[in-house]
Amino acid sequence: MKTMQEGEQPFQTVYQRVTDMVLAELDKGAAPWRKPWRVEFGLPRNLESKRVYRGVNVLTLMSSALASGYDANWWLTFNQAKTLGGHINKGEHGYPVVFYKRVPLDGDGKEDDADEETASASVGRWRSVLKVFTVFNVSQCSGITAPAAPKLAWQPLAVAEQIAEAVSLPIRYEGVSAYYDPKQDRITLPPRNLFDSAIGFYETLLHELVHATGHTSRLDRPFGAQGSEAYAWEELVAEMGSAMLAVITGVPAPDFPNFASYVDCWRKRMQRDPQAICEAAASAQKAVEWLLNKAGLPLPA
Repeated sequence: MKTMQEGEQPFQTVYQRVTDMVLAELDKGAAPWRKPWRVEFGLPRNLESKRVYRGVNVLTLMSSALASGYDANWWLTFNQAKTLGGHINKGEHGYPVVFYKRVPLDGDGKEDDADEETASASVGRWRSVLKVFTVFNVSQCSGITAPAAPKLAWQPLAVAEQIAEAVSLPIRYEGVSAYYDPKQDRITLPPRNLFDSAIGFYETLLHELVHATGHTSRLDRPFGAQGSEAYAWEELVAEMGSAMLAVITGVPAPDFPNFASYVDCWRKRMQRDPQAICEAAASAQKAVEWLLNKAGLPLPA
């Protein structure tokens, strides 16, 4: 594993690769978070640790698995494949996964060998270091058997109602549009009888609840005026958050009829700042975790 520090070329290259993947999908008129993220597929997990990947790694690995036709969502490094008695098939290419780790610094600003408890007593002696791994899907390996994906521990409609009750936002039923108003901290939905099904109602409600996590009293994300970049970017956060919730709760992400109207804004921001899509995915992850925590539901681990 190689450690990369902010500002070095490899740091930018990792984010640029993720951004390029997303931009390529947008150019096709699609988006990675709009793919059919099947519940039975589960979130992407590391095969050795069994832990779920987080943030932008969910976006890239889930989308890569679906685009490549893999039939499992288990991932592992080259060395992990060897440890498990198998190997990566010849000619296969891997996918980057990234995460930040806080490392302590000594008085000269170099990485400190002190343990975290000792280092935490010294204010300002930390640096966030980007850790990067290359992983492969288990379908790219030989000699390794993947377990079945974890099954849902709850009924989708019941857990959607549990989340809604826990957040306890006022909901106004009128008109034919669904939206969250951050000034009023209120959700507006069409009357329930206008939805084709209960699932349709709850998928829309969960999407608006992802928006609601951005209120100043919760995760404090910028909403911006309608038509602004901040407004469009908040829609992207809610889009990705809904996709993650779809796999976790079993309630599908809703259709997004205004998708095309936001694409140009998303593309311009990602071209300007390759790290932006990773930050949006991290915000979506935080929103999902906030909702699950509020409802007393276990986080995927």
